[in-house]
Amino acid sequence: SARQPAGAMPSTSEIPQRLRAVMPAMRAALARRGLYVLDDFLGGGAARRMREDAVRLRRRGRFGPSLSIDGEGKPFAKPGIESLELDAGDAAEAPHLLAYTRDVLVTLPDLFGDPRVSRRVYGTKLAVTLPGASQ
Repeated sequence: SARQPAGAMPSTSEIPQRLRAVMPAMRAALARRGLYVLDDFLGGGAARRMREDAVRLRRRGRFGPSLSIDGEGKPFAKPGIESLELDAGDAAEAPHLLAYTRDVLVTLPDLFGDPRVSRRVYGTKLAVTLPGASQ
């Protein structure tokens, strides 16, 4: 697919096509390493607007200590990392984050063809590593 001009926002209707194009590489990487990284998937304009959304949410105080679950099912805080779960109430401050993550998350289940991956229930967690916290 053609690259977007600098600052352009791709249409959310382009997300399924873009995901279909990278599925072979995604499947291979997930099978091999359990991880897939795709740089610049949406382009600089979308990335910039999503970052602006995240900054607005942080300024509004929506981030809090990030929690994970240990092997025994007990929650523990991750020092130096703050996170939040996006929800519909964040639409005014985070319209780009909500739109683009939603479109990715509702498209992937059909592409994977795995009935364990829900199209109706999903969560979008946004995490920030605080200065000096990454080691």
